[in-house]
Amino acid sequence: MIGEKQKKLKKERDIDVSGEIDLAATIIIVLRGWWVVLIVLIVCLVIAVDHIYKFKPSYVASMVVAPAESAGVSLGQTSRERAAFRQVFSGFGAVSESANLFDQFTVILSSKSLAERVQSENELLQLVFRDAWDAETKMWKRPNGWVFRKKEELKKKLNMPEWRPPNLEILAQFVKDNVAIEKVLRTNLYKLSVESSDPVFAADLLKLVVFGADDILRERDYKVVASNLTYIRGRLNGTTISEYRLLLIQLLAEREQRMMLMQGPNPYAFQIVEKISIPETPSSPKAIRTIFVAIVAGIIVGIVLTLILHVILSSFRARRYRILDSRIVSENPDPHGEIAKPNEMNNKL
Repeated sequence: MIGEKQKKLKKERDIDVSGEIDLAATIIIVLRGWWVVLIVLIVCLVIAVDHIYKFKPSYVASMVVAPAESAGVSLGQTSRERAAFRQVFSGFGAVSESANLFDQFTVILSSKSLAERVQSENELLQLVFRDAWDAETKMWKRPNGWVFRKKEELKKKLNMPEWRPPNLEILAQFVKDNVAIEKVLRTNLYKLSVESSDPVFAADLLKLVVFGADDILRERDYKVVASNLTYIRGRLNGTTISEYRLLLIQLLAEREQRMMLMQGPNPYAFQIVEKISIPETPSSPKAIRTIFVAIVAGIIVGIVLTLILHVILSSFRARRYRILDSRIVSENPDPHGEIAKPNEMNNKL
């Protein structure tokens, strides 16, 4: 009877007393728990399929542009001419090199001034947050319900801003979050894109914000150049030195050329390489990729869960072994009349 218990204990022990598991034992444990991995895998696949069927298709409207060259001012070719120019026009804003127009354009894309412009011209807030807008009363609908009230109470206790109707700051943040700007690999081109469940809205939003920001830059610089031209003409009428007059005429010609370009039909801060088009194929969800990720995740989570269950069960087995060891020792006294110690009995096993 005692020999059978000892054999059973030795057969059930698949880990050593230190609790460490080697690779072979780990593989055996996973193979024994195949049903756990299978259940987790099936659950992940069901979630993935449900996600694919319930997820709204997403479309990406994009355009590719090339930044316009910075509108710097030539100061002449010789050091003498440059020195004379700085002496006459020190502190004149037209002398300094203009900042990169495209960098300014990217900043304006997320600005409140752009939000104010597109809202006044196109009522973009009502389009973006159409679910919260009541077209009959021309007012924003305040959310209601128990969950909303509890959230507002919690915000009030934490001194957090409570609900407010959509405004220009929220619209500017929405544009910043939804208009993506990424540089095309190994080129000086940039891709501007908007992702939405409505392909027409994605294309319209991209067109509104891109050309709206470009118009803001154009109008701002047009006023500056017009002011510079007035100043240059005034200085030209009061200057008799031939070198200074030559530099003024050169600067006047450059400013007039720039003003002509501003009045043209082309964009001011960039050149269009690929124009905006309404996407026809959704960019997401991708069924094959989603199912593949679900399979990988299911296998990994299943294996981890199997090992965790094994560790938990092993702790209960270890306790069971100690209880059985004590029983075996009590039933098998030492020939000299002493009770064998548990550690000695473990070595015998």
